Amino acid sequence: MKKPKKDILNDVKICIDEIGLNDADFIGSQDNVEMDTIISSKIMDALRYVQGNADWSLLEPDLFIDRETEGVTVYEGIGKIILPDNFMRLCYARFSSWPLFLSEPIYWNDKEYATLSDPYATGTWERPKIAMVMHKKRTLELYKAKDEKDEIEVGIIIEPVLTEEGEVNISEKLYIALVYYIAGLTLLTYNDPHADDMINQALVLMGVNPTKEVPATE
Repeated sequence: MKKPKKDILNDVKICIDEIGLNDADFIGSQDNVEMDTIISSKIMDALRYVQGNADWSLLEPDLFIDRETEGVTVYEGIGKIILPDNFMRLCYARFSSWPLFLSEPIYWNDKEYATLSDPYATGTWERPKIAMVMHKKRTLELYKAKDEKDEIEVGIIIEPVLTEEGEVNISEKLYIALVYYIAGLTLLTYNDPHADDMINQALVLMGVNPTKEVPATE
């Protein structure tokens, strides 16, 4: 969904205010413009982190790719999709004959990638596999189609941008996580002890176990 920057600023400040002025002494003394500037500077990093690390079930693709998209080919049952330069994360991919969607590719530098060239170990329409490779461009490979005319469905997330209208795109299911994460990064800037609580709450809302996650950076 599209979310205006001004709404994000307002929601983050409300989130911080809910800590309570007695617990966060700096809040009442901060210039509103200064806090807006700090919050604004965290939005893109937070959006990239939240959308890049959240559980797949919470994602909403920014871009959809099919057989008609430029850079998509199918040859001998193998689908190849040249991904755009602003690609950030794969949400799902499938041929229409597959019994399921896949979201975790085998990478070109993984030993398992070599098995995709083995006719007995490669993916099939009944037991499909996907791979991510780096040739001249990042390419997603789908193994394999049941029929050369199978349709392709791919959903991806692209690098976040702030539109001319002052909006960003965020999965509706992840918006509250984004607000908490931005609040956490903002509190880190002020060295406030509540920062970790905000970030951990964001991780929970992202479907991530905070105890296993790399600590956030300012």
